[in-house]
Amino acid sequence: MGIGAVETAQHSAVATLAPKDLRGSAFGLLATVQSLGNLAASTVAGILCIVLSPIVAFAYLTAWMLLALVGLSCGCGGSTPRYGAWHRPGSR
Repeated sequence: MGIGAVETAQHSAVATLAPKDLRGSAFGLLATVQSLGNLAASTVAGILCIVLSPIVAFAYLTAWMLLALVGLSCGCGGSTPRYGAWHRPGSR
């Protein structure tokens, strides 16, 4: 359930914040960053779990998740559109 909510929010943010002419590239960049992040996080968490403890690994991953949540909620790195994503010019 968590990953469904997070990935939905990420895709919604890309669709809302990326300029129309760069939207495809923005989704490609999102997929690249997600896959590299998954690889790095799994590697580091595995090492932490083996060397220290599963609790430390879980705390590490939780910290990154909270950082991502704060960044996404601030809308860092983009401008917010004047109207919601549901608004189409000329519609009521």
